Amino acid sequence: MRRRALLLAVAVFAVEVVIATALRRYSFIRGSLGDFLVVFILYFGALAVRPWPRWPLAGGVFAFACAVEAAQGLGLASALGLRPGGLAHTLLGATFSWEDVALYGLGCLACVGVDAGFVRRKTQ
Repeated sequence: MRRRALLLAVAVFAVEVVIATALRRYSFIRGSLGDFLVVFILYFGALAVRPWPRWPLAGGVFAFACAVEAAQGLGLASALGLRPGGLAHTLLGATFSWEDVALYGLGCLACVGVDAGFVRRKTQ
């Protein structure tokens, strides 16, 4: 189970890198799909380390993503003096969006489904 979770987290991370580099000019893909997928990295990365219960893990990942989004709304990147376009600034983000919060929620629900159907499915 942990190996599947790690492989999935690494695969989604690779997709995120492609989105951030090769597809950056497509704002819908970078913004929406990237936000939807980022919670997969967190969820399955955590699951690769320890076998967390599905719903508490999804709730924790969602809470963390919302905290980062709130930090964006408070202008934390600017307050910390992070260089716009730099890695830290890009990872933290700079603008709050309710759409992002909704995408994190949908992503967490999808994580639970993928977890149940692929990562921790019962083998026959």
